[in-house]
Amino acid sequence: MPDAGGESARRTPDRLWITVAVIADVSAVIAVLGSGARVVVAVIGLCALLAGIYQIAVRWGRPVDWRIALATVTMIAGSGALVVVTQDALTEDQPPTTSATGGDTGNPSSAAPRSTPSGTPSASAPPPPAGELSLLDAKRVDDDESRFTAGPLTVDTRSHEQVLYNHPGCAYLEPISETYQVDRKYGTFDAEVGLGDDTTTEARVRFTVLADGVVRHTATAALGQIVPFEADITGAFRIEIRTQVMENPNCKGTVYGAWINPVVTP
Repeated sequence: MPDAGGESARRTPDRLWITVAVIADVSAVIAVLGSGARVVVAVIGLCALLAGIYQIAVRWGRPVDWRIALATVTMIAGSGALVVVTQDALTEDQPPTTSATGGDTGNPSSAAPRSTPSGTPSASAPPPPAGELSLLDAKRVDDDESRFTAGPLTVDTRSHEQVLYNHPGCAYLEPISETYQVDRKYGTFDAEVGLGDDTTTEARVRFTVLADGVVRHTATAALGQIVPFEADITGAFRIEIRTQVMENPNCKGTVYGAWINPVVTP
């Protein structure tokens, strides 16, 4: 007659084993679904993994039965639970990344302050030293439309890209002028002066530079000439350029008075 106590003793480990396997499977499912109880899931997964290893080690060399299969499934479930929990923890601990355009993908209120652009000095930094400045880029004092046209112009058969030019009127009329803010940062005004090749008269034009209302240099040019022009503007807060027709008594044709490559330098 079979021993009821022995049979019961043999069934108890099997039932316990089945229970551990079910718990391991449930732990794996919980981990995949993203439960917040990471510690509990990790502990159960580790126990299931170790129990599976132990069960396979005990039954090593014996014929394969349902216990070996259950041990394998339990090991896989426990390992899966541990892997998912570990990946989840590592992902959460990573800092938020920024997009390629520099925007923060996380909470905008937690974004790091942007650095000051390199071209703009901060409030506490001294202004950068002044370098060469073209009058085509300089700040005009008068906000109205400029009295000079900026752009390319042909003078003495050569094309020049950086030119300020205008159309002065008859002889000895009021000069055409423009004033620029230089803030005492520059010491020299350099340019070349001449008449655009589309000028249709034999007029002569006077070119003048003033610093804070004081004449610093004057030159006269006619069609077919390019005349060097240099003026000392040391300490000037503002400079003014003027063009004025000197010889065109009958007001015939069109005159193009040109400042070629006008720049100020320290």
